[in-house]
Amino acid sequence: MVGVVEIDGQKYIERAQVFTEVVGIDTAWSTVTRRLVLPGVASFWLKSLMRQTVAGGASVDRRFLFRLGNTDGGVWYMSGGVGSMTDRVIDTLIFGDGRFPFVMVPPIYYTPTSNIVMEFQDISGNAPYTIYVALAGSYLIPV
Repeated sequence: MVGVVEIDGQKYIERAQVFTEVVGIDTAWSTVTRRLVLPGVASFWLKSLMRQTVAGGASVDRRFLFRLGNTDGGVWYMSGGVGSMTDRVIDTLIFGDGRFPFVMVPPIYYTPTSNIVMEFQDISGNAPYTIYVALAGSYLIPV
């Protein structure tokens, strides 16, 4: 059957879903934390990340560091390893360029009641600007 996946012995029908977030960076060198509350409809399988930065109504090239997490268990999905200064990753390595998204391999599983946690740290020193984020994946509907 098309669009059916099996996770831990449970079969699910996948339904495309994209969550969006708009993040304002108002102060140079600042860190902003956002929590995307999932609506509790179904589990969400995050498959790709996309972003676009805009200032003054035009696309701009602004660098920022990013970290992605899950409130279920307080998990962060990036790790700098032993002796690292940060667990955040520069945006060009974790997001696509608007034409080609960054594909999560494997996809990240979020329960219906979890939150997607995101940290954005400006490293451009050139605020203000806005980051438009799209988190694309699937709702998992039990069969």
